[in-house]
Amino acid sequence: MNDTSLFAPRRVKKTLPQKLMELNWLFVLLIVAIACVGFAMLYSVGGGSFDPWARQQAIRFGAIFILMLVIALVDLRIWFQLAYPAYIAR
Repeated sequence: MNDTSLFAPRRVKKTLPQKLMELNWLFVLLIVAIACVGFAMLYSVGGGSFDPWARQQAIRFGAIFILMLVIALVDLRIWFQLAYPAYIAR
């Protein structure tokens, strides 16, 4: 038996609900609240209409918000493994 295997950190596979519970939901809600204030301001500037700016901003925010959640749910070790190749490819 290899002695180093005794001291190696164990990788525990977490399910999606477990990963979601680990997110800082207060921070996520704060981001959403700030975005909603921005939508309200754009709605007001647009004369009570979502069309000029607020709709586009809401669509962009929704897409980036989903991307943010996906990035947050990926294991940190994967980002560490991709850091040097991404830096070299830059």
